[in-house]
Amino acid sequence: MPWTHRAAAATSLWLFAATAAHAQPPADGLDVTLGLGAAPDYLGSDDYVAAPLPGFQYRRGDMAVRSNNLGVEAKWSLGPASIGAIARLDPGRNDLFDVKDRAVKRLGRVKAAAEVGALAEAAFPLGEPGGAMLVSRISLVRRVSDSDGWLVEASAGPLVQLSPELSVSAFVSASVQSDGYADTFFSVDGAGAARSGLRRFKAGGGCRDVGVLLLATGTVSERVAVSVIASYTRLQGDARRSPIVSDRGAAGQRFAGVSLTYRFGR
Repeated sequence: MPWTHRAAAATSLWLFAATAAHAQPPADGLDVTLGLGAAPDYLGSDDYVAAPLPGFQYRRGDMAVRSNNLGVEAKWSLGPASIGAIARLDPGRNDLFDVKDRAVKRLGRVKAAAEVGALAEAAFPLGEPGGAMLVSRISLVRRVSDSDGWLVEASAGPLVQLSPELSVSAFVSASVQSDGYADTFFSVDGAGAARSGLRRFKAGGGCRDVGVLLLATGTVSERVAVSVIASYTRLQGDARRSPIVSDRGAAGQRFAGVSLTYRFGR
């Protein structure tokens, strides 16, 4: 379920911004998250399934290692900015997770594939220290198995500390895909058209989607926090025009989830 990548990235961005919002560096330790959400069963689907949202973050000094859906990212703090590396497994389509739509299922699998890349984040205060922050994130990943292609994802928005116990964020997001990445997920070749009944379609690269994401996190105790996340993303260009989406799915993609985080250590 690729859209859980977006939730993982947003949560990571929130964690980075929340850290930057405090004058004192956070204590070293391990955060473990368990959650549940609802996500499309493939990129462009209008069928939704339950999506587990496990995660972790280990922090030591200026370094942090965090989960990114089916993968990890390691980051190093450079003051108001952070840079890092990503290694994750994209679940593909109808491979690690089944899809409900019969025509899309008959297209055949998009195999799960490893993706590696890099990321950068930045956070700047909007007014007094400890108040609102303007935060942003950009990442680039490339598929390194089964097929080629790359994907750039970017998001930015304010994080507001409403009280010592409650923070809210609102991000706008966009992604750009290469020709190869678009071809993997949105093209229908002759054999696939014959099996599925969908028309042939050759997808090209460009803007894949734009969207908005809302995130609220409440601190229950020194060690426990609860987060609620919701997003709406709309596919663009050839991603939207593909019969996989226009005939069998929907351009509007929604995600919602709730999670509980427990902090080990100090």
